[in-house]
Amino acid sequence: MSSYLSFSSVQSNFSFFFGVEQSQQEDLSDFTTSAGSLQTEAHGLPEDGRQRESLKKIESPERICSTSAREIAEACSVCQLERAMKIADSLGTDSFSDTRDAVPWLDKLPCRVERVHRVLEACMPPSSPEWKRFDLESVEGGCFWRCWDARTGNLKTIISWVAPGSLEKVIAYYRDAAEAEPLWQGECWGMRCQHADGISFQRWLQKEYFTARTTEVLVERCLCDCLDHSRPCWVLLERSPDVPNLSDFAGTCGNFEISPCPGGAYRTVMEESGRVLEPLTPDTVRTTMALSVHVPGLMRWALTDSLLHWGFEKGTKSSTKSWMHIIDNWDSSGYPRRIQDSKDFYEPVHDRISSLWKSSLIR
Repeated sequence: MSSYLSFSSVQSNFSFFFGVEQSQQEDLSDFTTSAGSLQTEAHGLPEDGRQRESLKKIESPERICSTSAREIAEACSVCQLERAMKIADSLGTDSFSDTRDAVPWLDKLPCRVERVHRVLEACMPPSSPEWKRFDLESVEGGCFWRCWDARTGNLKTIISWVAPGSLEKVIAYYRDAAEAEPLWQGECWGMRCQHADGISFQRWLQKEYFTARTTEVLVERCLCDCLDHSRPCWVLLERSPDVPNLSDFAGTCGNFEISPCPGGAYRTVMEESGRVLEPLTPDTVRTTMALSVHVPGLMRWALTDSLLHWGFEKGTKSSTKSWMHIIDNWDSSGYPRRIQDSKDFYEPVHDRISSLWKSSLIR
């Protein structure tokens, strides 16, 4: 099953169906920054049943003496990473140390902001002649571009689609995906979600679309508010936990425990990736993501445009049906309660989005 707003499964389905290995989704790693260590803590989850969110809160801004440090903490708490980075860049060494006390993961901020910029660039509609566009009939506003990289042999694709649901709902789905488990009707199960250090760490099991085998997905998700850009949007960053031999790993990672992969299941390993969430109307969002896979020379001849188009049509058709079920049953799901319980996060997000529409920056 390829869950609608989690194209990690689409990536793995794509690889298994066409017999290729997934390459890094564009190149979002190895960033050079100037502010502290960029080693990312990985987070696992306990296995003792589904849990409500366990928050490791940023220290209350009211308790921070420095005005700048307080502004950074406030910006980080609502995913305004670029604003936080801009303020941090203007601080002296002493103030920067004070801010680290308020935002323990501040050393990871430069890397995350750089990844956001790389995702925004990678998801721009291509204009060079080596890219070819295909429309997707299975989803509103759906299309994808493909380009063969002659030097590396990689197949580079950009896929974009429009779906009903407000930006606020899309953000909630990505941030608190476990609330959607009952709505997947058994297609995704064992979903867990916790928050720490600016990351939403999530785990679930699903059936691969083409192979029908059970796959365990472990993913770190980080959201960034980019509504002040000329193309107002949010950016979602995704990656597997950065631990050695993740496919077989079990143990402590950061603040959590990763349990062994269940028997008979395969743990997928995701490269760093991301997508752009662009509100078109108060009730529709365009999602765009870039994907690159390495295609062995012996397989490239078989991967025709027709076969590629068919594969994307099948995946998006199934995914759209699942997403519509979530939207149609949103009010009776756990999301309204989750949004209320996490109002310190969702109220500022709601106000930002409402202000955007009122200012008519999006028409």
